[in-house]
Amino acid sequence: MKKLLFVWLAIGLLFAGSVYSAYTGPVKTFEFREDGAFVNMTEDVEINQDYPTNNFGNRTSFTVDRETPVANVLIKFPNIFGEGQKQISLGTKINSAVLSINCFNKGKDISAYLVLEGWAETEATWNERKSGLAWTNAGADGTHSSDRSVKLTFSCTSTEFKEYDITSFAQAWSDGKPNYGIVFESNGTDGLDFYSSEHPNYSKRPLLTVNVGSDPVIDPPVDPVDNPPDVIGSNQINFFELGDIIIIAMIFGLIVGVIVLGRRILAGSSALAIAQENGSGLEQVKIKPIDPKEKLKALLKEKKNVEHMLKLTSAKYHSRELDEGGYQKIVRDYQEKLISIEAEIDSIQGKVQ
Repeated sequence: MKKLLFVWLAIGLLFAGSVYSAYTGPVKTFEFREDGAFVNMTEDVEINQDYPTNNFGNRTSFTVDRETPVANVLIKFPNIFGEGQKQISLGTKINSAVLSINCFNKGKDISAYLVLEGWAETEATWNERKSGLAWTNAGADGTHSSDRSVKLTFSCTSTEFKEYDITSFAQAWSDGKPNYGIVFESNGTDGLDFYSSEHPNYSKRPLLTVNVGSDPVIDPPVDPVDNPPDVIGSNQINFFELGDIIIIAMIFGLIVGVIVLGRRILAGSSALAIAQENGSGLEQVKIKPIDPKEKLKALLKEKKNVEHMLKLTSAKYHSRELDEGGYQKIVRDYQEKLISIEAEIDSIQGKVQ
């Protein structure tokens, strides 16, 4: 009996994995801008060669320049992917990703590259990406610290919000590339300036807008055929796709499993009845049904505990008690647990109502 339960638990986990896969539904637009929420967290910092050991993560504006000072800017939105509310599922096809920054001092074009090494907003300098941990290439300016194979070039020829297309970068993160953000480098000695995520005016902070999904395709009406052929040609046969076959097989297996499990339960009940008739000393077994309200109460308490642990984890990360890798793993595990609890709560509330 235990083996059978373990088998169905494994099948359930596999099926759940397919539920929380890449998003493929109707078009959705996500917006991320620093506001204190976990999913909107924005980390950005200017790293300055003229002051190679100074951290400028708390500035309300940054400079990207190639001379006096030589300065690059790092920016990342570390929590945009995941299975939590308002997050994008990993593996999702990105239709577009646009980074908008408020450029208040125009200058030469800037280049953008994917960052290859983890860094901390409150610790990164020109020499170090974290306290005591040096960049492989100082200033994230080299092939070991940033991916030079893909270069995006952006301009700031007027003082206003500028929209920069970073779809290729967002798709790389969705496909599993570590999200260490972007580094901006100036292409000239006439630098530009823009507001950071620390700016007191929320509307002036960097904004990332990501579009995913696809609208349903509506086929045009087809004129009826007067005399449809009795036999479909070989080029007209529609085969089940592999995914359909797998789903059908799982459903069939589930039905068979329920039948087998039911027979096991009935067999166990019959054996118990026989034992009672033969005077085995067994008393009548009374199974107390689970009170949905009590179950709901326990689930709500468990959800509150998980949400509390998420807040504690975020606080430890911001206080640098957790590194980025450990932080992301812990958050992912709690988010998966929270999704499972919320799904069970929705199911029980439907029954109670």
